[in-house]
Amino acid sequence: MTNAVDAQALRARAELTNAVDAQALRARADQSATSSASDAASSATGATSSASGAGGSGSCPGPLEFDDNDACAFTGMCPSACGIEDLGSRTCACSDGVADCEPCLPPDPAQYPINPVAVDCSAVGGNGSAASIRNSPCTAAEEGTSCIGDDSGSARGCVCWDLGAGFQRECGSVNKWFAK
Repeated sequence: MTNAVDAQALRARAELTNAVDAQALRARADQSATSSASDAASSATGATSSASGAGGSGSCPGPLEFDDNDACAFTGMCPSACGIEDLGSRTCACSDGVADCEPCLPPDPAQYPINPVAVDCSAVGGNGSAASIRNSPCTAAEEGTSCIGDDSGSARGCVCWDLGAGFQRECGSVNKWFAK
């Protein structure tokens, strides 16, 4: 029975990963088109979707961004955006009103390449923290290069990607997508 449940969960996860990737891209495009961050936030708060997964079907509240131990009230498995620029994906279950999320998977490497061997962000510029080089320009030749910042308390890093504003360093939680 456990193998059947595991197989069902893996199939659901694969289906939800594609849905979360598409939603993250739509959200990113919406943010670029919106004139202010408050407009983008207010338009995203009303979104809902339905998902089926191991544990049944349920209504997944939007925005689909859950962290472990967040309060929740959905049933079944819901997709969640995660990682740098919310381009990663994972599934979360709600158990006794608390979200329990799988590890964050990186985005599709064909669209968003990531070099798994990172350098220190100090080698790229800024003061060594990921925050100090966030949105700094990089080149097409550097696409996918990654760095780990010296930000205290968490694993923060950056990847050189073009998400519509030209090549720049996109930063956030590395979620074990790359390491030094």
